[in-house]
Amino acid sequence: MTKPKATDESAPRASPPGRDPPERIAGRYRVTSMLGRGGFGQVYAAVDELTDREVALKLIRHRDLTARGGDTTSASEDASRASMGPFGRAATRRTVTRTFGSTPESASSEAVSQFREEFRILTQLHHPNLASVFDFGRCKELDAEYFTQELVRGPVLSDFLKGASRETIAAIFVQLAQALDYIHTLGLIHDDIKPSNVLVDTDDEERGPQAKLIDFGLVQVVRGRAPHASADDDSIVVLGTPGFAAPEKVRGEPADVRSDIYSLGATMYAAIRGQRPFAGKTFKEVLRAQKDWRPELAGALVPSAGPVVAELIGRMLDPDPAKRPPSARTIVLELLRREAPHLRDHGPTKVDRREFARLLVEHLPFVDRDKILEGLLRRASEILLGNADAGASRSGARPRLIRTVIVEAPEGMGKQRLMAELRREIQIGDGLFIEANCWSSESGVLGPF
Repeated sequence: MTKPKATDESAPRASPPGRDPPERIAGRYRVTSMLGRGGFGQVYAAVDELTDREVALKLIRHRDLTARGGDTTSASEDASRASMGPFGRAATRRTVTRTFGSTPESASSEAVSQFREEFRILTQLHHPNLASVFDFGRCKELDAEYFTQELVRGPVLSDFLKGASRETIAAIFVQLAQALDYIHTLGLIHDDIKPSNVLVDTDDEERGPQAKLIDFGLVQVVRGRAPHASADDDSIVVLGTPGFAAPEKVRGEPADVRSDIYSLGATMYAAIRGQRPFAGKTFKEVLRAQKDWRPELAGALVPSAGPVVAELIGRMLDPDPAKRPPSARTIVLELLRREAPHLRDHGPTKVDRREFARLLVEHLPFVDRDKILEGLLRRASEILLGNADAGASRSGARPRLIRTVIVEAPEGMGKQRLMAELRREIQIGDGLFIEANCWSSESGVLGPF
């Protein structure tokens, strides 16, 4: 995540009086600049002095949530909702969070739950075209919650693709479609794809520019979705950006993978052409403009992308979901097949194959995994919160019990993944999790300690 340049889509907002970036957060992160501000949070560039690496730190303050009544929409979304009326989004899945520390009452608000769920989802995503996530925590001095993730040094997509070659456009298109295919395979949809939510890392000269899809604040679970609502239902609102939200979503129908495909098409169109595919400040205005769209128009409107990419974008923008490419994977395969001469090293490398194998193992279901994690969380509660069943000593003082839990399994069975899940849930629940590595020793298994 990096500071976006000033464009109509991603211009950072100035800090209001008295709200300058803090010098430090949670005693560990030294703030270097503000990257952006939303309706209920801020994003800072910071240095993690514990690990000595740069991070993007996303933070929400409880007093801001109280002032906004816990509302999670930004100012632009407020305007869109007021002008739109009876349209909206489907419900998302929420996971119950255990508490391991003293958490303020405001932390139970919908905004905080959504913030925690975004972090929980991001910890499960490992893909070269998604920004990695690191730690979650609370800053008592600011009465805030935060999480950190990879700091991407590079421009937003619109700036990067301005005047770009056909080869560059095709390469970035493939990367974003691969990222989309990955999250769809896991049963998720991003639901907020737009140029300002794509950053391009230009630091890796060997691999070339790497697009990074960010901001999973509106991510939804595809399975178990609520039935779609009627356009006459006044209780529904749209969360998103006019021009990038799929028309079926605006009509009150639930979003699915084809809605993300539409948003990716609109994002590529806007980044290449320099303007949104359909003019309009509100969802209703855009919806009217979309009715006249014909896929064959894309060839004349985005000629610099080449005929293959233009034709593909044209189909992705079709108002009828059934006429769009059925999946992100078909987009990847079509680009690799039809645009191969314009893609540098488009074949999978050894590194790509190893990464794919790791990702496959990372998300394989394990027998009794939930039961094991639940058992570890129960023991963590006993350690961090104290054991209510522990008897008092003869002096009347509660004994201090130090417990050791040993997790044993053959190599490759997912112990590291299990510890990562345990760490995530403890951090979200305001508990302290300290992690270290050890090595083998001739004197015994616990020798390194």
